[in-house]
Amino acid sequence: MSGAVFLAGERVELRTVERDDVPFLHRWNNDPGMRRATGGQSVPFTLAEEYESYEAALADGDSVTLLTWWRGEPVGGVELDVTGPEADAVEIAYWLVPEVRGEGLARDAVATLLDYAFDEFGAHRVHAEAFAFNEASARLLGALGFTNEGRLRENHFADGRYYDTLVFGLLADER
Repeated sequence: MSGAVFLAGERVELRTVERDDVPFLHRWNNDPGMRRATGGQSVPFTLAEEYESYEAALADGDSVTLLTWWRGEPVGGVELDVTGPEADAVEIAYWLVPEVRGEGLARDAVATLLDYAFDEFGAHRVHAEAFAFNEASARLLGALGFTNEGRLRENHFADGRYYDTLVFGLLADER
């Protein structure tokens, strides 16, 4: 059973994560390509551990985690994590399964969540990061108005080497 539609974009729906969604998350959180792209866990998660993570996330009041749905199926996720003292600064993260990349879905999902972050959540600043090898993600953030604020040199290890992380920011009055 799918979660409730929390936000609707032009093409995607951002739905609540429900217990029935945990196997979908388990599959993609353990996927080698996804872990590389997102900087996810470096050790395997069992399905039981994924359920525990889901339960812990329910108790966390400092984040908004939603699944991205398209054409009646989950195809990724988006998240806001509070980084400022009173939810005025948040970090946005996003991912899509490989089969639907290049369809403009990430742009729709992130733009929809950005509107929520600024207009309903009350954020003043949204922060995002992209690994230097993920040019598509860096282009997406630039297209949405983010400013490249800097580079964290060699702070992400993947495929036996270190990569830089690009740091982006967007202020409410820059939209």
